[in-house]
Amino acid sequence: MQSCPTAMEKEGKIEIATLAKITELFPDHNIEERFIPYIEMHEFEALLFSNALILASEIGIDTDKIEDILDEFGEPEEIDDGPDTAPSKRLMSLNKSYRKVAMGKSIAEAIGISTIREKCPHFDQWVTRLEQLGDN
Repeated sequence: MQSCPTAMEKEGKIEIATLAKITELFPDHNIEERFIPYIEMHEFEALLFSNALILASEIGIDTDKIEDILDEFGEPEEIDDGPDTAPSKRLMSLNKSYRKVAMGKSIAEAIGISTIREKCPHFDQWVTRLEQLGDN
């Protein structure tokens, strides 16, 4: 039985294909150095699951509900199994007052980028590549 690819595997394939196509379309523009693709396979809210305690506190629910979701998927970047169970839909089902745009930024700030990077390896790889631009 063949297993389904992880979100990170899918993201990687899409990023490679995107870079290849843009390089093909613009061969004289040094694309490999100017374009660093990042595909978030699901949605921004997946990153907010990096800290169950802060996320639960910020949206006013029991931490166990967030940890149950994490237990099911293993890591934040893998959370999603359909349009009705995307990370933001899960949060809205746990607390009807959750608002993507209004609350996402403040929750991300409360969690902190270092925790998000620690728990979300694909996001961390992209940020690391961006940071390395400053080293050159």
